[in-house]
Amino acid sequence: MWFERLMETAAARFDSDHRFTINDLLWLHQFWLDGVFTWAGTYRNVNIGKGGFMFAAAAHVPELMRQFEKDQLALLLSVLMALQAGLPPLDFSELQGAKREAYFAAVRAGMDRNYQPMVMIFAGVIERTFKSCGS
Repeated sequence: MWFERLMETAAARFDSDHRFTINDLLWLHQFWLDGVFTWAGTYRNVNIGKGGFMFAAAAHVPELMRQFEKDQLALLLSVLMALQAGLPPLDFSELQGAKREAYFAAVRAGMDRNYQPMVMIFAGVIERTFKSCGS
């Protein structure tokens, strides 16, 4: 239910001509995870890792996000919005448990500019979405 409320609020807030910024992502993050994380909507200020893999150092996150906004954000969000416009809400339910590790492995691969693992995960998400809708 919370995700539907986020999608409805975001659809009202952002029109088709909106150029997304990092501040928009921070707003979405806060709207989505407020009440779950006290830091929702802000950059983290601690270093974290998972399974021996360290994510970007907290001190570098603001600059990395500025670079992401400049180089990739507009294109990425344009593609996602175009996909979402023709799909029912995407079914990410299978990314729990063992599949969650595959997702983190895909994130690590993406950091090395190997996007194929994430492409495969999203292909599965889209396929499950269509199956759940009887398409």
